[in-house]
Amino acid sequence: MPRLECYDKLDLDVLLDENPPRFAGKRTVKTELFSISEPTVIRYQSDGAIFVLAVHDKAGEVVQNLHIGGGGEDSYLLDAPGDYFLRVNGSTTWRIWLDKPVNN
Repeated sequence: MPRLECYDKLDLDVLLDENPPRFAGKRTVKTELFSISEPTVIRYQSDGAIFVLAVHDKAGEVVQNLHIGGGGEDSYLLDAPGDYFLRVNGSTTWRIWLDKPVNN
């Protein structure tokens, strides 16, 4: 299979630094309140065997429970504008980004 040489020239460290995670931590954390005004993708990544993420509205009600078993990455579209916070329970380190959805 031929290689795409243009990708060999990309500096991955620079690309990753351009979009650092909004939240990062280890084990259990409750984030500060954040606001969204349009649909937003919560992208989450875990290095451990256990990762549970609960999205809460400003009143503390659970909007969505999410998890990854065995490490990896996943995402969730939070489509309602408002104020939210996250509760994260992980067995080790994790990262969370708030991204604009990609239009297809």
